[in-house]
Amino acid sequence: MKQRGKSERVPPVGGLTRRRLLLATVAAGSVVAMTACASGALSGVGGSGPQPAKGPVTATAMLTVAGDKLKSFPGQIGEPFQKLHPNVTLEGVPQGGGGTQQAMEKLTALIAGGSPPAIFEGPRFADYLVQKGFTDPALLDGFIKRDHYKTDNYNPKELASRAVYQDHIVQLPWKVGGNALVILCNTDLFRDAGVPLPSSDPTKPWTWEDWVGAAEKLTKRNGDTVTQFGHNGLAWTIGSWPLLWQTDWISQDLKTIICDNPDMVDCYTRLQDLYYKSRIVPLPGQAASLFGNVDVFKTSKAAMQAVSAGGWSNYVNATPSVPMYAAPMPKVKITTADANTGDMFIVKGTKTPVEAWQAIQYMIEDNRLPQLVQQVPARLDYLESYLKGTTKASPNIDTKLLVDVARNFVPQTALGRHQNQDQMYNAINPKLDALWKNAITPVAMLTGLKAPLQAIADSK
Repeated sequence: MKQRGKSERVPPVGGLTRRRLLLATVAAGSVVAMTACASGALSGVGGSGPQPAKGPVTATAMLTVAGDKLKSFPGQIGEPFQKLHPNVTLEGVPQGGGGTQQAMEKLTALIAGGSPPAIFEGPRFADYLVQKGFTDPALLDGFIKRDHYKTDNYNPKELASRAVYQDHIVQLPWKVGGNALVILCNTDLFRDAGVPLPSSDPTKPWTWEDWVGAAEKLTKRNGDTVTQFGHNGLAWTIGSWPLLWQTDWISQDLKTIICDNPDMVDCYTRLQDLYYKSRIVPLPGQAASLFGNVDVFKTSKAAMQAVSAGGWSNYVNATPSVPMYAAPMPKVKITTADANTGDMFIVKGTKTPVEAWQAIQYMIEDNRLPQLVQQVPARLDYLESYLKGTTKASPNIDTKLLVDVARNFVPQTALGRHQNQDQMYNAINPKLDALWKNAITPVAMLTGLKAPLQAIADSK
């Protein structure tokens, strides 16, 4: 699947640096402890820091919100915010189409033109945002420190990886994103096949072999004719699965391509085997040719599906298409979701930094913005109530599993932290297409990609 998606960014797995590990640990406490050494903190109102506007102002939030949800922004968020801050008009505007690079190019143009938004939903990491001049590291961090705003209700590893630059909190998470949160299971199809449901206890996840074995029993095949697949789709094949092996395409310092290591070879060998050995997932285009343009999980043509955080409400809602149960991702070395957070930061050069801070808090608190766009909230203290609301018609789903997954997922592939991430994805995707067509072996694909990816990594 050729996703780049809001996602494809962060270090995975293997070892956090000492600094990141420290940050991940202290994030479970007050942000005051986290930023005790931060320099350049804002003074309180009336001091030397940014001052609130004295007259009417507009604070623009440039978000990945569009369509009917954007039309609902004024009534559900903008107008209620203005009742609390009468001189401030909070305006939501879309970032528009395109990927990460296009979003940042649009912001660059706005800053260069002297009309930056107050708030931007950043598809990049804190270090990139600061080093490229999109934000000031002491700006948001200063407000957080001044107001003793706590950050212990976020995934600590993700916060440390995505939001922190040199001990400064540069952006705040508001939603969970990514490509594979948990695996949804159709309970009727499991029952009919006599296959027991896996444990929903994240400390007792099923193994890769358990998952594949269950999917084989759930696949109904007569030669090349399939009436039911064990599993549908493989999420984001660049990033979702190497996390389970605690491996990656690139080293954590972003300098060395390591995609030909044994764990990567094992990962992509097993993924190719799902298509051609176990034959439990439809080949690209196969489901459409067999069943037409339908959602194969919703129509009971597949017994399992990895659901993304962004797709959660499409499946788990007041009128679910099938009876469902949720299981953790299968364990190889670890089990983890392929997830991330969508974060907001205050844009450098905005004339309304105080109002931007007020707006960011307002949109995050009480789950306002996630509720508007029907997205999984990043604030863990709002997550369980959100999940209980979505699972009323799916009582077999254990919301505690989802909360645990959201609290403990490891950061994504480090490719997403590299400034040339888009070029790397563009190089990898055609080779993965060849792999899924069985036109290349995993070893040949990974060894063949090492040199061109290294050249991209080295280019400025």
